[in-house]
Amino acid sequence: KLVLKDKDGKVVETYEAVIFGDVNGDGIVDIMDTICLDLHVAYEVTYANESAQWYALNLNADTSVDASDAILLDAYANFAGDIDQGAVYA
Repeated sequence: KLVLKDKDGKVVETYEAVIFGDVNGDGIVDIMDTICLDLHVAYEVTYANESAQWYALNLNADTSVDASDAILLDAYANFAGDIDQGAVYA
């Protein structure tokens, strides 16, 4: 979360930045994020639709977070693929 404040410290605007693949918000896309995604796909953990976590896990920018996203994240975590950080949601 990015918070823009004026010179008096009053909040002017708040933004959420999403790093695709980084569901736990530590700024690093790694095996811990694959565990979070696998738990979501297995219905052990649920991230609300269109939450920051949901967007971070929806790597192929379709309408769901599912096994196809897990394949992309697993490949990235194993240095066998890339994540498009420029994904566009319509």
